[in-house]
Amino acid sequence: MLSRTVPYAHQAAELEVSADLQYRGLFWDPRTGKSKVVIDTLTSMVVSGRVRGALIVSPSGVHENWARVEIPLHAGIPYRTFVWYPDRVNRSAYQAAAADFLYRNDWTPRVLCVSKDSIRTPRGYGMILEFMKALEGAVLGVWDESHHFRGGSISRARAARDIAAMLPANRILSGTSAANSPLGYWGQFELLRPGILGFRDQASFENHYGIPIGPPVRGRPPTFGREIRDPEDLRRRYAPLVSVVLRKDCADLPDVVRSARPVGPMLPEQQRIHDSLLDDMRAWLASGERITADQAGVRFSKLQQAMSGFVIDDAGGAHGLCPRRANPRIHTLLEELQDIPGQVIVWAWFRWEFAALLEAFKWRGISVAEYRGSSGARSGALQRFQAGEARVFLANPRSAGEGLNLSAARHIIWYTHTFDIVARDQADQRATRMGLGAVGVTDLVGGPADEYILSNQAKKRDMADFMCREGLQDFLGSVGPAGSIGPDGSPELPR
Repeated sequence: MLSRTVPYAHQAAELEVSADLQYRGLFWDPRTGKSKVVIDTLTSMVVSGRVRGALIVSPSGVHENWARVEIPLHAGIPYRTFVWYPDRVNRSAYQAAAADFLYRNDWTPRVLCVSKDSIRTPRGYGMILEFMKALEGAVLGVWDESHHFRGGSISRARAARDIAAMLPANRILSGTSAANSPLGYWGQFELLRPGILGFRDQASFENHYGIPIGPPVRGRPPTFGREIRDPEDLRRRYAPLVSVVLRKDCADLPDVVRSARPVGPMLPEQQRIHDSLLDDMRAWLASGERITADQAGVRFSKLQQAMSGFVIDDAGGAHGLCPRRANPRIHTLLEELQDIPGQVIVWAWFRWEFAALLEAFKWRGISVAEYRGSSGARSGALQRFQAGEARVFLANPRSAGEGLNLSAARHIIWYTHTFDIVARDQADQRATRMGLGAVGVTDLVGGPADEYILSNQAKKRDMADFMCREGLQDFLGSVGPAGSIGPDGSPELPR
């Protein structure tokens, strides 16, 4: 197969099985080499005349990485790539470059890289349609981090399904496909082919597998929990369509070594606000009122803010609860940075924390690359950090936790925690790369809210392991070779 790089054993095995398949899901742990498999698959399809290019849809920032890093690194034939930037569409030079990409027909295969949020905008969606028209529909769809398209009614997910249905071949990629709930699978697998799991919409899928939480409320759809009924049946439906690669299968992939560091005691005003919020939460639970996940999440966020040293008032203003230079959580982070060598990723969540940490790094003389702002500012921060020009990469895991190569770092610190296990596990892998050493991950733990969130993450991993990691891998091994697509386009299930 034409490629600039030699595949690892697990990549070569997957290419042997799936390079010619119309539909395929790669449920591989982060940093195990999905990108190379996709690029080599695309090259195989281009050479055989099945497609003339690819549409790659991925998180913002990651779509740049496909064009600038992954394709030049792996592709064995020339490609013309174009990165869609919504903030540049009114610039004449950018418009000219887009027109050249679309309409200069030199028969070089082309790849359009678009962020997941751009596909729901009129201009982004229109660019994709023009691209498909220019290549006469002969386009491979690549849906990177496909768990972002799990919703049934979200406009982004609807736009993705509409586009995918027009393409002759699709790939879905995810390292955390079922981490928050397997009920997100319907939207992901619809990107392969409409109805491929046997359900016409998200509602019928949820009604079949979902377990409602609480009593029904007239006029409202049921609320479903994380657990599902008959997970074995669901797994049998999608197993023929996917492959699974775990970190432990890749001898050259470094381990992630996790540890916890306790935060010093809260200062008096912090403790008072924190304890008051806990008392309010206890009274709320005792009231018998129906509690939604969103409501509980808001209250946990307030606890996290108090532990971090600030509160947000009803008007949205942030107020510090203690001097920043006396903040125990900031001091613990600075002590951790003193104790570990080399470059470090710091994941934080709230805007107030970013401002406080930037101030703390400044007065300690610690160089920092902050991943925020425009696409150009984010790209510059990434390049500075990877070039060794900043010791700390400070970012929110929602914006930088997926797809980026941050392998210059040898350590990760979680300043603020999240219930979102997808964001957590993806962000933990940003510094890993095959052939490099182990990566340390430190959780700052400052109170019961931190402890509860970390415990909740472990419970979610148990379900994810059964549905899409070790459990699915064992299942696939027990039924022999990968299944296939039947004459009607549906999976032929293993017997």
